[in-house]
Amino acid sequence: MPPGNCGISERSYNDVAARIDDFIWCQWAEVGRLTWHGDDEGLGLMLSGSYDRRSLSQQGLGTFSGYTRYKDSSGTVRYGNSDARPEEIQEHRQNTGLDAAVQWRPTADTEITAHSFYSHLKSNRGRWWLSFTPTAGLSNATYSPDDILLSGTATGPVLTNTEFANTKADV
Repeated sequence: MPPGNCGISERSYNDVAARIDDFIWCQWAEVGRLTWHGDDEGLGLMLSGSYDRRSLSQQGLGTFSGYTRYKDSSGTVRYGNSDARPEEIQEHRQNTGLDAAVQWRPTADTEITAHSFYSHLKSNRGRWWLSFTPTAGLSNATYSPDDILLSGTATGPVLTNTEFANTKADV
């Protein structure tokens, strides 16, 4: 048998599926670690690696520009959402990581450590949304006591957009 702590390894597996509010995600991850040191503990090595794969999905109604201040047809200052966007986002991510460390203690008073890591992220993301301005061509409007638009009929155009992003990152 090799000297020291050779052969100690750790491996874990995690399979998660959950729904949190309107954010749905599924994850598959694996982590491994191998450590070794000599009998005299003068030299030690540690190697670890990780792999993670996730699928994300989000549906919701958000805003790109936030709320805006405007005057209605009577000249009263009101507040309303300036760009409402019902949207769906789907993303698939894959992460890979490697980590290595070497420690050498030639004397009781001296320790030399070298440490390095590598990380790779790959992501494929799709986003689909509609956009409209609730205050454009507004009629039959109702407001809260604080002059915030609650309902009404808007006659502005509806815009549609699709975005795809394939990204990679190495560290």
